[in-house]
This record gives sequence, structure tokens and C-alpha cells, in this order.
Amino acid sequence: MENDKTRLAKLRVLIGSLPEAHILVLRFLVDFLTKVEQHSKKTRMDAHNLATVFAPIIAHRKVWNTNFFFIFCNNRKQLG
Repeated sequence: MENDKTRLAKLRVLIGSLPEAHILVLRFLVDFLTKVEQHSKKTRMDAHNLATVFAPIIAHRKVWNTNFFFIFCNNRKQLG
């Protein structure tokens, strides 16, 4: 099983291959979702719930490991 460092490295490569406009939209979305998560006591939308809802939409995959999205959200500053 892959560890978080390997997943993060793969995610960095994947994001780096996106057009700049897509990267900007992704950053905006992650920043917004981070703000939503900061109010999770009120909204009940913690990182896990947000990943469950948004990961399939963002990735357009029928099967999605929400941990991958969770890792992205928690490491967004390291991704640049």
C-alpha cells in the first residue's frame, strides 16, 4: 500500500500537468473548502465529509479513495 509521501508525490505530478487555469480554480476551491472545514462544528462538514462529497466530482471517477483528496487538502501549502 502506498504511503502518504508517495501519494503526495503522485498528486504533485498530476497537478503539475494541469493547465494553469485549472490549477488556479483548484486552489480557489481548496481554499474555499478549507474555510468550510474550519466551521465544521456548525456545518458538520469536516474534511472527511467534504472529501466524500467533492472528490468524485473533482476527479470524475466512479471509485475514489477519499483519503487521497484528504491528503491533498491537508498538504495544499506543500504543493505550491
